[in-house]
Amino acid sequence: KKILVLCTGNSCRSQLAHGYLESFAAEKAIVYSAGVETHGVNPKAIAIMKEDGIDISYNTSNNVLEYQDIAMDFVITVCDNAKERCPYFPTEAKKFHYNFPDPAKATGTEEEIMDQFRSVREMIKQYCADFIKENLWSQALEGDNGIGYIYSMKPQTFLSFTLLMLLQFNGVAQSTIASKPNIIF
Repeated sequence: KKILVLCTGNSCRSQLAHGYLESFAAEKAIVYSAGVETHGVNPKAIAIMKEDGIDISYNTSNNVLEYQDIAMDFVITVCDNAKERCPYFPTEAKKFHYNFPDPAKATGTEEEIMDQFRSVREMIKQYCADFIKENLWSQALEGDNGIGYIYSMKPQTFLSFTLLMLLQFNGVAQSTIASKPNIIF
């Protein structure tokens, strides 16, 4: 599946979502992120993702028009501005929207600003975990009861998937799982 995450400047929120979607989807999706403008990847976004074990330092800030010829399966807008300003291009993609606060607009001391980045990171992490579970993992388990998909998983993905299924089977809430920064699922 192909997923496009859109934001205003492709510098922060869409980059955070890109990192988590790529991590959680493993080999089940190709993730792209873009903006209606390009502002460069925010260094604070890179730093807070590194705290959670995800490296987005290689990501670039891209314009949405760069991807107009790619048939996306899902388009996720992570701010109202991107949803309103995004140019139309023909696609059969399912569209999703969630307006996350912009941590790049946070004010205060350096620690207060970083706390705002962490807060938004956690919101986006939960959203991405739910999105992948509902739109990719559930589809992967249909058909042959998921056996083909499970056999095709990389070892780390298989272990993460197994942990998630065991925790859910035992009644552990998805929000509890996603709030643990060292659990990869």
